[in-house]
Amino acid sequence: MMTKSKTFKMLATAGLAILPLYSVSSYAAQAPITLTVHNTQLNIDGHNETVYQITNSAGGNGFTGREGENFNAIVKNDTDKPITLHWHGLVDPNKEDGVPDVTQLPIPPHGQQHYDFKLNQTGTYWMHSHVGFEEARLMAAPFIIYPKSGPEANVKNVTMMVQDFNYASPNSIWKALTKPNESKLKINGNEINDVPPNVLLANRHTLKKPEIVRVKVGEKVRLRFINGSTDTNVYLNMGKLDNTLIAVDGQGVKPVNGNNYQVAIAQRSDVLFTVPHKGAFPIIAEGEGTKLRTGIILATEGAKIPNISEKVNTEYPAYNYKQLLQLHAKTPLAKRKVDEHYTLNLTGDMTKYAWEINGKTWPNTPPLWVSKGERVEVTLNNESMMPHPMHLHGTDFQIVSLNGKAIDGPMRDTVNVLPHSKVTIAFDADNPGVWAFHCHILWHADAGMMTTVRYRDYPAPQYYLNLTHQPATAPKA
Repeated sequence: MMTKSKTFKMLATAGLAILPLYSVSSYAAQAPITLTVHNTQLNIDGHNETVYQITNSAGGNGFTGREGENFNAIVKNDTDKPITLHWHGLVDPNKEDGVPDVTQLPIPPHGQQHYDFKLNQTGTYWMHSHVGFEEARLMAAPFIIYPKSGPEANVKNVTMMVQDFNYASPNSIWKALTKPNESKLKINGNEINDVPPNVLLANRHTLKKPEIVRVKVGEKVRLRFINGSTDTNVYLNMGKLDNTLIAVDGQGVKPVNGNNYQVAIAQRSDVLFTVPHKGAFPIIAEGEGTKLRTGIILATEGAKIPNISEKVNTEYPAYNYKQLLQLHAKTPLAKRKVDEHYTLNLTGDMTKYAWEINGKTWPNTPPLWVSKGERVEVTLNNESMMPHPMHLHGTDFQIVSLNGKAIDGPMRDTVNVLPHSKVTIAFDADNPGVWAFHCHILWHADAGMMTTVRYRDYPAPQYYLNLTHQPATAPKA
């Protein structure tokens, strides 16, 4: 059993300055747009923090496009660090996926890279750094894809992106986590969060000065909720709004009605509702295993804006699988024979702060070999005491089994595997490449909980082979 250790004592003292709406802009496919990654100053409850921002050609954050258009973008690195951007949840060409030393080399300081591929999906996705700890300093933004016809008529789209934040530098956090011969979780860690945050942000605001989104009585709203945190699963609390969950991770689900939804790290949820009357309607994200919350407030003109505390008296509880059993794919995988099956045992060694897959840490984890056209199943066996939100790049998958019992689960790109449980996912191998497969807790991924899915006939880049010491060709069966 892990125990707590000393906490870094960093207290918030003041309010958050108003920032531009976390907006996204749509562009024609013909001319490349620019996504500029740069440093900026952000006042977070009185703390002046240097963070990253991804600014598009129109001056907003992130990207919005339409199905069938090309994502034609030049990523400019205006920082003094190497970066990449990964398009989380997109079924993209492998060379465009933005994983350093797997699908590309990092973009050097003040360098740039051109990405150009067709958008074949619709839904709520996001982009984020895949280098070091840059994501912990907010190098992330929404990536929204509307249908070919554009946004649904008479529906207001509202994007809410939640991120956790620590005032300590990521390097100092990492140093504490990896201190030799420590058998404890650091920074007041528990069995839910290795690094509990100092604050939660919603569209880069705290609840001391939240973003206000104006709405009208009778207006239909589609909330596109993104959990862009590095180490905090959240509950999406819709308050008293009657609503329907219609999609997760960009994939349609059979409608579910509720007011409190689990949205694990890197996952997304789309919720549809109608503004019932005049007033203010807080949309709150609550941090699992913490006493922290954040949110935005939807309000009709002239409505009184409530003051909502950032902290509550009791920690929000741990996740369970009740919601997973309620979610069913709107368009599930077709039934067919399974051609390949793998089991990944997820384990941790806190004395070394190593998070392992089948006893190995990245880049020494053997790949999962697949062939194009196969149906593949992977059982994720979490033998550790902590949850692991596992993300597979380059494809969608369906959750087909929980603790050995078949279920008709949702399509996703990230599945949260709870402690001492097993989840089996299935996917059709139809997007050749070398695809990262990793825990999306930033610290776990950097501590080794990552592998790759390799297509047998796909030529792996030499930098990947150099890093992993893998053979250029698949071993003979």
